[in-house]
Amino acid sequence: MRRLHPLGLIVLLLSCVPSARAMLPPSASFLSRPVIVPIEVVRSGHIAIRARINGHGPYRFIFDTGAPMLLVSEQVAKDARILPRDFQRPFFTPLGNLGEFKVRSIVLGRAIQPGLLADVWNHPTVEELSRAFGRFEGLIGFPFFAHYEVTIDYRAKTMTLVPTRYEPSDTKEKMTRKLTEGSVAKFFAPAEVIGIQISKAAKDETAGVVIDTVMPQGPAADAGVQPGDRLLTLDGRWTDSVEDCYTALTSIDTARAVSATVSRNGKEISVEFMVKPAI
Repeated sequence: MRRLHPLGLIVLLLSCVPSARAMLPPSASFLSRPVIVPIEVVRSGHIAIRARINGHGPYRFIFDTGAPMLLVSEQVAKDARILPRDFQRPFFTPLGNLGEFKVRSIVLGRAIQPGLLADVWNHPTVEELSRAFGRFEGLIGFPFFAHYEVTIDYRAKTMTLVPTRYEPSDTKEKMTRKLTEGSVAKFFAPAEVIGIQISKAAKDETAGVVIDTVMPQGPAADAGVQPGDRLLTLDGRWTDSVEDCYTALTSIDTARAVSATVSRNGKEISVEFMVKPAI
């Protein structure tokens, strides 16, 4: 009787067991190695990354772990076949949003996430950044990056993604439910006001935003702020864009004294606003 060689026995036993890849659920991707990908830091402070969508690309996206969604431009949705073949553009599209669709795969370096949902939308903010800093095709946010520990090396201009066990919930659905549940209408808006109107030109690379108007008898006027000043910080946050100012205001949830820094004739001045509740 022939004896089976020990190596042959091992191969035979392994052939009777499902492969490790088949046995592991998608959440077990934490067993893989860290992924290092290049990043681009644009003048606005945003980070750009390049990702492949459904095997197409790579396309340039904004990196934003705080965004509760994935955002893909209409053109990429067509190129990468995210939109169904029989898709008919709706007669009415709120703010140009064509709806939410499943993406077969999003690949960033060796990091891959299958079956995520993305909003197909030529978002105004993304379009504005595209005009100023080169074409962006949307943003990749929390639904993708929540699967990883993310470390950014600004000097090396790289991002390291370490897969984890964490399975994120649908943050956007939670926000929608919170806004719509109950009988009282709700909306997102800054909780407080400081009485200024601001702007920032597309090619303006100077720190801060320009204060165009100071409302009479408002908190900014009381603090001595003048039209033409540049707002550099608000409540400890940098204000290098209109979006930054909005974010800073939304974090102020009570009427209180808020510190700020403005620039006037090249000199930085510290001021304090007694913010007032918005109407």
